[in-house]
Amino acid sequence: MSQVEFTLTGWKAVAAVIVVAVLAVFSLFMRNTTLDSQGKEVIRNWVASDYARQALAKWEGTDYSKDPDLAQQSADEILGALNISITSIKAKGGKHEPIVRVEILVDGKPPADGKGVRYYKMKFSPITGWTMGRQVSAFSYYAKIF
Repeated sequence: MSQVEFTLTGWKAVAAVIVVAVLAVFSLFMRNTTLDSQGKEVIRNWVASDYARQALAKWEGTDYSKDPDLAQQSADEILGALNISITSIKAKGGKHEPIVRVEILVDGKPPADGKGVRYYKMKFSPITGWTMGRQVSAFSYYAKIF
């Protein structure tokens, strides 16, 4: 294999450094995306259904006929799990496949599972609208450039 080698000196080196710096700053500013209200509603419904599923699983198989207070307690917990407040939504990446950072409060308090910040991969299609892909890591969010 042949190797291509080049060196930049003087004003050419300064120009190359400036071009690289401008591209880096441009990519930092352009990677932040905003979601429309439909995208935010999809996120809210997804998170609420996840917490409702957890609350329902906890009370599955419980015999409420012996203790009516237990039925009220389980109903309150399930409805509380549906009271999801999203305090912040930030998205990075393109307009059609962003990775979204979501800060969550459940019934006005931090979630019991300790996951107050979650990251999701979303997709947008003009035909189907916004869809949730899957939950991803924080690294995926911060590493997303385009």
